[in-house]
Amino acid sequence: MPAEGITDERVEQAVRQSAREARRAERFLGVEVQDISQMIARVDAAGPVRYLVDPLWPADAYGVIAARDKAGKTWAAVDLALSVATGGSWFGRFPCVQGPVLMYSGEGGARNIVRRVRAVCEQKGVQEGLLTGHLRVGEQAPELRKDRAIEQLDEELLLFHPALVIIDPLYLAAIGGRGSDLYAMGELLTDVQQTCQSARAALLFTHHWNKTGEGTGAQRMTGVGPGAWGRVLGSGSVERVTRDGQKETVEVEWEFTGSEIPGTTFTMTRTVWADDPHDLSSPLHYEVEAVGGLARLLHIAERQLEQRDQLLAFLAEHPRSSGNAVEQVQGRVGRDLLRELEAEGLVRWELGPRRAKLWSAVS
Repeated sequence: MPAEGITDERVEQAVRQSAREARRAERFLGVEVQDISQMIARVDAAGPVRYLVDPLWPADAYGVIAARDKAGKTWAAVDLALSVATGGSWFGRFPCVQGPVLMYSGEGGARNIVRRVRAVCEQKGVQEGLLTGHLRVGEQAPELRKDRAIEQLDEELLLFHPALVIIDPLYLAAIGGRGSDLYAMGELLTDVQQTCQSARAALLFTHHWNKTGEGTGAQRMTGVGPGAWGRVLGSGSVERVTRDGQKETVEVEWEFTGSEIPGTTFTMTRTVWADDPHDLSSPLHYEVEAVGGLARLLHIAERQLEQRDQLLAFLAEHPRSSGNAVEQVQGRVGRDLLRELEAEGLVRWELGPRRAKLWSAVS
């Protein structure tokens, strides 16, 4: 190895050792109490806080985005990572302040990560080479209950100075933790939160909805800790999934809440396809659009009209269908539509075997 390379390696080792020692020392400091005047001076000296993602995520915030399985949380994380790394807009709508990004992607492995990064680069018109020095990626989520994982995160923060840390998903990072124990999850999450805050980096976890189907927004998040811990909570409800040939389009209603941000709801439509779905090395392609305000309300009304027409056509073609059959076609929204259409006199039901309701369109 050239002498210059040896020197660089020694410097990096020294920096990493410094980070480990600083972390150990921090553990013995305990909770520091200050006079309020000192705290005011410290906050003022830090300067104004801006949005990392306007208006969804303050630059010093930590929190969670959650949705059901296969709703596209990893796509959302990759889009966010590239948006911040390049100073673009998340989902093409929410402006981001440019800064380095550290992303841990625990599902799928390197090949899957690279395919997604390339697809999002294509969608944003970004050459992948421009990400060098701006995006670092780990193939595994750090196990937060292990001191070594926090030490390694410390080292990355000290060497790379990221503006944003993304950990995808929480359930792998929290492995061995007790999701039903608020205090245990608080201890697990606070450690990584304080580590990122000390480095002035925002922190985002991706997370899953529970399986009960009960509650809305952050109430749907699995476990008791994340919803209580996060300063920003984003919850995504899948409203529609359609397929056109090899293209899959997913519509997600996102709701963002937090103590310092305006409540924001928007509809995101994402389409993904591969050049050759039978070749796992073929390029992926990604399109995304997010709409809010009046455009979102008009979009929802249009979607509801389409769903009504589709349900009526289905019942005309398949009379005496059970509620379960309707749900297989249109999901949970189908059962709500049945009640609406019944009230309007457009569908009717009769009792079938085991007193099940069988639905038909009114001709």
